[in-house]
Amino acid sequence: GGGGGGGATAAVDVAPGYSNRTAYELSYYAAWAYDSGPRVCPPHDYFTVHGTFSARLSAAGITSEVFGYTGYRAASQRIVVAFRGSQSVAQLASQGLTLGMSRFHHVPGGVVSYYARAADALRDAYLAQVRALRAQFPVYTVVFVGHSLGGALAHIAALDAVTLDVLSARDVVVYSYGTPRHTDYTAAKYYNAHITQSYRVVHNRDVVPHIPNCKHLPGFGCFTVPGLVYHHSPSAWYSEDWYRNGRMSGYRRCAPESRKCSNGLLIKTSIDDH
Repeated sequence: GGGGGGGATAAVDVAPGYSNRTAYELSYYAAWAYDSGPRVCPPHDYFTVHGTFSARLSAAGITSEVFGYTGYRAASQRIVVAFRGSQSVAQLASQGLTLGMSRFHHVPGGVVSYYARAADALRDAYLAQVRALRAQFPVYTVVFVGHSLGGALAHIAALDAVTLDVLSARDVVVYSYGTPRHTDYTAAKYYNAHITQSYRVVHNRDVVPHIPNCKHLPGFGCFTVPGLVYHHSPSAWYSEDWYRNGRMSGYRRCAPESRKCSNGLLIKTSIDDH
């Protein structure tokens, strides 16, 4: 949620690289992944689709598709790697029934099983397309984006590409929107050590960034314990309190799992805000 433009200001400066304007621009790429496919109308002029990738994933007895696309835009010197979020109630249910921790290749700690399996199913395709685009445009920034499930996959794919030395961390930027928790504390620390330009956008009382629930005591933050879910990356929280004349007039940046942003809300169960 929120409007475009660069006029918003942050109350807590824990992610100085975050840009409201960039978040707004990149949200189009995340939204476009829900289209009938990046074959109809690009989200920006002069954006060229390089390829798409998809896989059928069976989890908890439910089969659904995971999907993404890659492309580039010369005007902004960006390579884009975008992932689609959930498409059905059944797919949401399969995620909810597959919340245990799994290993994802070389990443220490745990990744929530559904997201680890989904990223693994797409892995060969997204890495091949990223390698091809990088060879063609070696100085472009590589942006990973996604909403909801797609955001989790964008973060996992970015970490994968950097830790495999397919990309350098200085050339990678990740913006996700309404992303669920998908790492444990160990994997979250590993992510933060390797991906330094990574931001999670949270809209108001959106419930999804608080799923799966983290273990915590009332009034205190999430436990920093290996094996328990924990967000990586700072968040940019857009609260309804900052809407002015139909525009978002401000936002707040917070460290992962900080109670100064949406974690501190008493009620954070909105589906509409997602």
